[in-house]
Amino acid sequence: MLMHQGARTRKLYICTTTRNLAAYRQLRQALEFAPYEVQDWTRFLPEPGPDFDQRKNEDPHGAVFFYCSRALGGADLVVYLGPSGCDASAELGIAWAAGVPVWGVAGPDEHPGVMIKGCVARWFPTLDALIDELTRWRGW
Repeated sequence: MLMHQGARTRKLYICTTTRNLAAYRQLRQALEFAPYEVQDWTRFLPEPGPDFDQRKNEDPHGAVFFYCSRALGGADLVVYLGPSGCDASAELGIAWAAGVPVWGVAGPDEHPGVMIKGCVARWFPTLDALIDELTRWRGW
């Protein structure tokens, strides 16, 4: 979703799990008027329901994988919101391999392993600290 239009708009991918959707939405809302085009993978999520956890992991035609892998490789910045699972770890690897910088916020009591720490170039102590930096950062 294009939230800001202009010559300096940058593509941002938010890497997290569906368990962190509240933080995902908080970050998107905070960036609504900032120069970011958030690559929105949540549009592929199924409607809430009793079998949501099963259905969210189904991708019979590969559309979710294709969209996310292309969005990650073409992003200007990837943000990691922890704790997340194995899909988020794979996403971080795709971003790192493509040379896309990754900023992160570890979740409560999360102790990222060697691979996640290796992919994340800059850690923030809180989501608010990350939002503050994203809304004033001009390091492009």
